[in-house]
Amino acid sequence: ETCSAGTFAVAGSLNCSTCPLGYYSSEGMDECTVDYLRASLLVGCVVGTFTTLMPVLMTAKKRHRIVDASQLGDQLVITTLHLHGIRGFSRRITTVKVSG
Repeated sequence: ETCSAGTFAVAGSLNCSTCPLGYYSSEGMDECTVDYLRASLLVGCVVGTFTTLMPVLMTAKKRHRIVDASQLGDQLVITTLHLHGIRGFSRRITTVKVSG
């Protein structure tokens, strides 16, 4: 009996078995082989996600040393030691957590 694509039959066996995750077989094959196309797509997705999210996460956890805090009218002005790069992307107030 010939097994359909995605299944295989061990030599001497009459039953077809499904290939494990990450493997494939063509119709009539008696073994499963690694699916390199899907493996490379998975690795590409993981690398792409990592390279996209890492800069965002690094910026979100960045700490800045405060040199001075002063009042300017009804607003608080905080001076940092180095350029901080904190930006408000909308008209909402940017929240800054001060500790220490």
